[in-house]
Amino acid sequence: MSKRIFLSTIIWLILVNLIIKAIFIFGVDIQVQLRVGQSSYGLYFTLLNLCYIFQIVNDFGLNLLHNTDTAVHGKVRVERWYQILRLKIILALFYSFIVGLVALGLGYGDAWRLLIWLVVNNVLVSLILVFRAGISGTGRYRAEAMISVMDKAFMIVICGFLLFRFADFQMQWFVWAQTASLVITMIIAFLISLKFIDRTPNDIRLTPMYVVFKDTLPYTLATLLMFIYTRSDSILIEKLMPGGAFNVGIYAAGYRLLDAANMIAYLFSPLLIPMYARLRNDRMETMQLLRLSSGIMICMTGFIGFAGFWWGAPIMTLLYKDVNETWILTFRLLILSNIPIGLMYIFSSYLTAVSELRKQNILFIVSVVISISLNLIMIPAYGTVGAAITALIVQSITTAGLIILGQSHLKEKLDVRRLSMILIYFFILGSSGWILESTTLHWMFAIVIFMFVAVFAGFLFKLMQWESFRQLIIKREEVMLAENEDAG
Repeated sequence: MSKRIFLSTIIWLILVNLIIKAIFIFGVDIQVQLRVGQSSYGLYFTLLNLCYIFQIVNDFGLNLLHNTDTAVHGKVRVERWYQILRLKIILALFYSFIVGLVALGLGYGDAWRLLIWLVVNNVLVSLILVFRAGISGTGRYRAEAMISVMDKAFMIVICGFLLFRFADFQMQWFVWAQTASLVITMIIAFLISLKFIDRTPNDIRLTPMYVVFKDTLPYTLATLLMFIYTRSDSILIEKLMPGGAFNVGIYAAGYRLLDAANMIAYLFSPLLIPMYARLRNDRMETMQLLRLSSGIMICMTGFIGFAGFWWGAPIMTLLYKDVNETWILTFRLLILSNIPIGLMYIFSSYLTAVSELRKQNILFIVSVVISISLNLIMIPAYGTVGAAITALIVQSITTAGLIILGQSHLKEKLDVRRLSMILIYFFILGSSGWILESTTLHWMFAIVIFMFVAVFAGFLFKLMQWESFRQLIIKREEVMLAENEDAG
């Protein structure tokens, strides 16, 4: 595979996600919230996060196991494929029961009509992710990228029509549109994934199911803990604040933009895990990959985080029209979390690829305790702003811990010079953003100037290096060729 093909693959992956998901978030999701109101959307967002927290019961680490297993063997083993599909059916039923039971216990029984469809949608999402895990594990990133945005593309068409045609758009319609989009996407993903299964007759024998559960248990715990400390805040806001659903809607407005900012950072994970798995015995190449990917991530999330912080007011006003200081401050604090979250994807992907999960899970347990404890204090005192402060603190602590664990596993000493460059880089972003925001320039023009400052400073402090990027392309070309040869 030529360098041109690899570069076009990366560009395709980023552009497709940027265009489709940006249109969905700003053209559909935000419009739905404005049309149905904060309370109605807030209830939907709370129930959705409840489903997310227990999604691990539905997944049980099978996606990560399937992705890493496929990357290591260079093919989708039919034995593992059959095991996962059988387990998916059992886990989906158990997941539905658990979510329903917890929802009743928390007092959401009256919203069962909405909850049922959200559960169905999450089951469909989990199936799609398994199919995508096998496809990306074999290095077919173009196909995986297409599937990753397919449901959103269908949502744009369906919801776009409904929003344009009906003035009395209802929250239930949005959820039904998701179901239809996910069913179509699941069928297409299944058909594509069938092409990459190695049907070697000797691989048909299935190992006992308890072996699979044992293999996936560390992945399961890691994902569950991450969902708890990242998704429980909306539930706590709904329960701890007067007019909880309305305030969840305010929090969801800022959190949606954080999710939008994270979508490119998230794309690094399915790319990096197979690469880390292949390079696990090559310390120098792994360090090069870590430095390069973390440098790019720092520049990207640093620009987004500081731009969102300094120009939070005009951004929120443009998107949601009638906003107050609470909306703006909540968003400004949440968007800063994009920086530690981006780095989390880099180092968590490495630790996952090398099966270093025990220490990672201990760190996540600490994060859960800190998150819930702080939210119980901060939300009653400061509302959605308190939840945003908690999110920023917890994400920063977790990412710092992951970096330490990654460096320790690689037996790499602290690079004081690089750390100093990163801190100076953040200082430049913070101060230049403050200066530009204080001028009379139109805020959109100021953000464009700020972007050039961020890129220039990134190269100046060698967080982004063209030579390293070129070498990574060559190395990834060799890895992908190896994967294709193994698959063939």
